Amino acid sequence: MKIILIRHGQSEFNKISKYNRIYSGQYDCELSEDGKKAAINLKDNNYIKQIKQLYSSDLKRALETAKLSTGRTDIIIDKRLRERSLGDFNGKYAIDLKKKYPDYFDEGKFKNFNNDFIFKAPNGENNTEVIERAKDFIKNIDLTSNNTIGIFSHGRFLSCFIGLLMNLDQNIILKIKIPNTFPIVLIGNKIGDFIIEYPSLNDLIK
Repeated sequence: MKIILIRHGQSEFNKISKYNRIYSGQYDCELSEDGKKAAINLKDNNYIKQIKQLYSSDLKRALETAKLSTGRTDIIIDKRLRERSLGDFNGKYAIDLKKKYPDYFDEGKFKNFNNDFIFKAPNGENNTEVIERAKDFIKNIDLTSNNTIGIFSHGRFLSCFIGLLMNLDQNIILKIKIPNTFPIVLIGNKIGDFIIEYPSLNDLIK
């Protein structure tokens, strides 16, 4: 099977976070104008054209990217493809959260919650739970087929998804950075046996 992964285009929150950190999580923010343009520019991408079966997160930024990139309406919408939930932090500015949740910032005991497989934001998910969601989703896919599927989703979900398919160490998963509107192509026929055909794992590790 070939699996083509695409992170949504730049969202309004991605744009804001360049100047004032805001946590997106599962907050349903829109694409920015640049995000929309980048999604439209994917229409001529050869990998996008190869997609036979199309899946998307239900969050607007991913679903709109899928629609603009493919022009298709036969999109299978699945909540399991959502970004990691940040619970009470979804849609909140870091500067405001620091006052109410000091243990999650600076030198607090939960300061690494954003990159942890155990700790998590209040009422949110950790990375282990995201991987469990990915496992549940992949149960519905026949990995032994010659099908080509496309998945439009989010940065942390996709890094965990790649980690699952390639059986990567947790430390490697955390180093994977998923660019917006950049197709990542994996091939394989069972969990743990996939390889990245394009670009390369090293290209994604920051």
